[in-house]
Amino acid sequence: MFLPDGKHLLAATENRWAFVDVATAKVVRSFSELGCEEPVFTADNKHFLTGWSLVNSASGEELAIFERSAIPGRHPRPEVFSLAHRGYRVLARTVTPEGVVRMVAADEDHTWLATFPLGDGHRELTIGTNSLSDLAFSPDGSALLAGTSRDIRNPFDSQHIIGSARLVERWDATTGAVRFQPRTNEMPDIKLTFDPPAEPKVAAGRDTLTLADLGTARAWVTLHKEKGAGKLLGVSPGGRVMALLEDEHAITLRDAQTGKVSGKIPSKDVWDERIVFTADDEGVFTWLRDGDLVLWDTKTGAERKRWEMPGYTRALRLTPDGKDPAAVVILARKTNDLILWNVQLGESIAVLRGHTGYVETAAFSPDGQTLATGGDCVRLWDAVTGHSRGVLRTSSGDVGHVAFRPDGRALATGRFEHPICLWAAPSK
Repeated sequence: MFLPDGKHLLAATENRWAFVDVATAKVVRSFSELGCEEPVFTADNKHFLTGWSLVNSASGEELAIFERSAIPGRHPRPEVFSLAHRGYRVLARTVTPEGVVRMVAADEDHTWLATFPLGDGHRELTIGTNSLSDLAFSPDGSALLAGTSRDIRNPFDSQHIIGSARLVERWDATTGAVRFQPRTNEMPDIKLTFDPPAEPKVAAGRDTLTLADLGTARAWVTLHKEKGAGKLLGVSPGGRVMALLEDEHAITLRDAQTGKVSGKIPSKDVWDERIVFTADDEGVFTWLRDGDLVLWDTKTGAERKRWEMPGYTRALRLTPDGKDPAAVVILARKTNDLILWNVQLGESIAVLRGHTGYVETAAFSPDGQTLATGGDCVRLWDAVTGHSRGVLRTSSGDVGHVAFRPDGRALATGRFEHPICLWAAPSK
């Protein structure tokens, strides 16, 4: 059958469909149908389903694999989602006008009906690294950035470690294609050179990065003329202020154009070195190991306001104007309950139940409407009401990092020494 663009066709072979370029007659990609007679197209003809895969009709690219996804509340028997793996045959499936996939699958003994939205498939992106320390999207959402570290070995003696490099690796946030990964023995120190009024110059070996990229990836940088170095914890929304952890005692606030120090924040009690800038660049929030939330002045480093919390803060959502805290996620001190807390009212919005172990990470979506928490799995919540919006399970088990794409339509998850998963964020 010809595809909508007229440039490709799907040719049936024994138990497979081949995606063929009409002009060259070459097979671009083949898909195992596992029992289905023909692919099913979405209403707009831009995608089709083949087996467990969602495929782009124009390129043949596999956009999602419907595996291990669990969306409680979307089906009267949510446990049926556990059937989605390669050991089952897909007997039939369809896509409703609302974009919901319905599949009938079977093994030797049972037959199931599985129902889930298109956006709930995921793709695994493999990181060739020893350590994932941070995970984020680039500010424009086009790239997935990972802060990593790697042992550097002697090229003449692979058993001899000669150093350790803190690196930034990048992937295309849509296709998963590698944009940059340092070579095995490469130690690309990232250097910032300030030459006002021009933007700071970033030297990152063979890679091309911006200051904003470095801030989202929390990269280790060297300040060329200022004779400083440290972990870049973030850059303010307006690009005027950057925060670096230059020693174990203080977070240094610097003018992002000149590199000059404007203030210092005590860092020894800041949990996980996490910060959030206000929208006007004039304040920065940190949360302390005892749970307290603190707002600091970026021009002086002075404390402006402090909020006592009944637990340990894990994530922060600001008010719509980006100046004040609206809600936080906290772990209760005695019970380890996960609580969504209204900062302005000083009261609980909801207790978020479902994780079976320690919650390692949490993040609010850019619009503040969805919360993702990571631990034994990734759980999604309505960030206003605290109601559950679903569960995402990865093949690697525990999750240590979660990050939303700036447009809120995708979520990346990862953990130490395991693949990154890129998910389409479920619709509201």
